[in-house]
Amino acid sequence: MTESNSFQRKPLGDRTNELDSFIISKNVEGSEVEFDVKFGPGPLGIEFQPENCDIGCRVLRLHELFGQEAEVQADARSLVRPGDCMKSVDGQQVRDISFADIVNILRGRCQSIRTVRFIRTVANKLMESPKKEIAPKKLLPGLEASVMVDRVLATREALRKAKAERRTRRQLRRALDQAQKMSEEASISLSSSQTSPSKSNEV
Repeated sequence: MTESNSFQRKPLGDRTNELDSFIISKNVEGSEVEFDVKFGPGPLGIEFQPENCDIGCRVLRLHELFGQEAEVQADARSLVRPGDCMKSVDGQQVRDISFADIVNILRGRCQSIRTVRFIRTVANKLMESPKKEIAPKKLLPGLEASVMVDRVLATREALRKAKAERRTRRQLRRALDQAQKMSEEASISLSSSQTSPSKSNEV
């Protein structure tokens, strides 16, 4: 078996889901990247669908594989996501051929290693402006001092009015008490004058 046809799997500890080391190219904006995935012999366990009007090929979903097949394709499948578009198979461009022909190409090479190049559209986080948290407005030092003075003056005025109201209530209560006392004294005086004996005219 020649070196080009051999397929050596990575140890379990060396598997990675990071795509950076597999990227071949990206467009200027960085929103679209191309990357190569090397599949081992056997089924891929990937369901494809036409990219556009039965032309081209796009990943629809990944199905679960079992046993040796799952181990062989584990590294490759970890890089593929639904929505990835297939660009080429072993260097053969497939974006402009029919979906049926692409499926036949993959099936015809199922017993050998296949290098598939995908195109993925990614969110361009670098172009997105970060959301700024709205900080509470800060007053200028002079304005802040003026606001504080106004608050102190308003508090003092409220206290002054409260004291004045309490003083007024005390004065009114005192006046009522005095009026009641005078009324009681007048009532006692009237009662005494009515009960005292009258002077006799006899000599």
